[in-house]
Amino acid sequence: METVCVQEKTFYEDDIPKLLSSIDPNSYYKVRSLVYYPYYLFEYRLDARGLLKLKGNIGCTVDSISGRGAIIDQKPILNSTCNINNDCLSPKMTLDSASHIAEEYLFHSASLKMKFLSMPKMKLINQQLFYRPFWIVSYNECNKENPPMIVDGISGTYHPI
Repeated sequence: METVCVQEKTFYEDDIPKLLSSIDPNSYYKVRSLVYYPYYLFEYRLDARGLLKLKGNIGCTVDSISGRGAIIDQKPILNSTCNINNDCLSPKMTLDSASHIAEEYLFHSASLKMKFLSMPKMKLINQQLFYRPFWIVSYNECNKENPPMIVDGISGTYHPI
């Protein structure tokens, strides 16, 4: 059995129907399954000169299926586990290719949003694959008018699949 790093759920199976019913009490919600979605986490030490000199750490996640990058406000709390492998989606990209995406994304974001006078110096201090929990939920009778939805097990945000 392989050990993987996962974010601990803040929304559990019993919470999901209650959460969704509070938004739309006229619908019936049923949790179908739990899946773990793969992301790569990259942390860098940043040294930049802009209007203000900035030193510190910055983090980025890369969706290992779509390749989209995102800056993170805080490092996710990760736990090692070995009993979720059947529920994990497989990454579609390598750590190396995700690393290039993360660096490009951070350079682009940092230069646009933080108004640096020169390109920031970044040193990689941590990189790893982790999995984020998502609930697959059907509502009313699952059909074309009511497709299943996915609910983030950390934030509780949701959207149709």
